[in-house]
Amino acid sequence: MERQAHVDKIRLLAEENRTLMEEVRRLRNDMNYVESLARRELNLIKKNEVIYRFGTERHGIREGRSLAKDAQHDNESQKLVKEE
Repeated sequence: MERQAHVDKIRLLAEENRTLMEEVRRLRNDMNYVESLARRELNLIKKNEVIYRFGTERHGIREGRSLAKDAQHDNESQKLVKEE
């Protein structure tokens, strides 16, 4: 039983190793994969790209604005707070 447990663990580690080697290969050779990973994991965007966020609430306002409008709204809010 103990031997079988070790064999199963070796099999799982070998599969994980194959998966990681495939990812390394893609990171080295596939720029589309690198781009999609950066977009997904790091929330990066391309120049002149607009991101819209839907379905969240902030300060009681339902969001459906672009990030640029959020920044403008945040700046206006900060100005109002400073003036008060």
